[in-house]
Amino acid sequence: MAISEIPEAVESRSSEFIDEVVDVAPKQKKRKSSGLYQMVWRWHFYAGLFTAPFITVVSLTGLIYLYAAEIETTIRSNEIIVEPLEQRLPPSQIVAAAHAVYPDWNPTNILMPAQQEFAAAVTVTDASAESEQVVLVNPYTAKVTGEFDHKNDPLHNFFHVVLDIHRSLFAGIPGRIVTETVTSWAVILLITGAFLWWPRKKDKVNGVLVPRLSKGRKAFLRDIHALFGFYFLPVLIVIVSTGLFYSLGIGSAVATGNSLAFAEPAESTPDAANQKEEQSAEPNIPSATGDEIDAAYKLVKAKFPSHTTVVSLKDATGDTVSVSSYNSYERATYGKMKFIQYKVDPRSNSVIEETKLADNPGYWWHGWVYPTHVGTIGGPYTKAIWFVACIVMTVLPVTGLMLWWKRRPRGKSGFPKRNERKSRDRPAWLSWLIISLCVILPTAGISLIAIVVFEKFRGLNKKVLREP
Repeated sequence: MAISEIPEAVESRSSEFIDEVVDVAPKQKKRKSSGLYQMVWRWHFYAGLFTAPFITVVSLTGLIYLYAAEIETTIRSNEIIVEPLEQRLPPSQIVAAAHAVYPDWNPTNILMPAQQEFAAAVTVTDASAESEQVVLVNPYTAKVTGEFDHKNDPLHNFFHVVLDIHRSLFAGIPGRIVTETVTSWAVILLITGAFLWWPRKKDKVNGVLVPRLSKGRKAFLRDIHALFGFYFLPVLIVIVSTGLFYSLGIGSAVATGNSLAFAEPAESTPDAANQKEEQSAEPNIPSATGDEIDAAYKLVKAKFPSHTTVVSLKDATGDTVSVSSYNSYERATYGKMKFIQYKVDPRSNSVIEETKLADNPGYWWHGWVYPTHVGTIGGPYTKAIWFVACIVMTVLPVTGLMLWWKRRPRGKSGFPKRNERKSRDRPAWLSWLIISLCVILPTAGISLIAIVVFEKFRGLNKKVLREP
């Protein structure tokens, strides 16, 4: 490549190195660290090249799903939003209003939202329990404001597809393995990207902290790619790392490890076993009355007035009513997810069993990790920052591919080549870092081993072909 074809001189060591790895004539004498730069850049390049489409898809679907609750509220505002009055009606009257619309169907639960301006939601099922309908009822007047079928509702199905693509690329277990591998490599991409961005000259600001506006489109594109990645690096690391908690491999390992570490041994006594058999042998336990359901709801609501409350109706009896309470972390109450399930004795108006998400030995971390992953942990402001970060994560692979395409020498791939001597001279700490990442991110580690084996095999073939 001719010297005249070299892009404009860059002002940071990281951008100088970008030119070097695409066969551009070097402008400075070799430094001791150039081998490390080339190695890091090479892995950053290849990791980005092969994971870019998947990262864009996963980030875009996460971006859409982030405001799913708000989008649904906006689209169904005529059905969901009601005018708050002085006091809500008891759940039994709201259930009766929904049951009047579907007299031959069985009410299974009622959701009383934390938001005073939201309609209550009563779920009813047909006799076969195959069809399910959600009836929205004004909790102040018992007027039915709308209804929809979860299975056939276009809006619900749309977000279900978005979430399925986000988690598994709409490909089941194989797709979940792919998304875990891609997410693991995204962590490596962010780390290597930060290393390549790190300024080598303290007095240089352009291209390191602010984009260069007068150096042409290629330099500007490079700066946009690097600077957005740098400024959103902490948020992107948080989003990606917390997402791994819900992956197939790492997520299962975390849940299993926590269960083994924190689970208390279950006590099994003959009396408990006999009691369980007696309970299962009584099929004609009378259902809870409306007053008993109202009493159970009132008891739990008094404990957490600002929480959304769900009363299970299908299992409600005169002896026990199941009531769940949780903060509406998606829309109103932000912060740590708090989910508590109660079994209430409506006759004595007392709690006979309490189950907290925070006490679950395998998934106690879910209350912190999920709000952190979706950005609701700090309220609407952090959620907005997470939204912008999702846009950045969606665009970074695109700008990276554009950089490669625009900077590659004419008629060549522009792929960075491996330097065997410099690869052997890599520092010990880097080897230990690679090993640590392979252990922490097993799918990335397995794919890395496969890449190394492939390269060794390809190099051996080339050596054999060169021999006379």
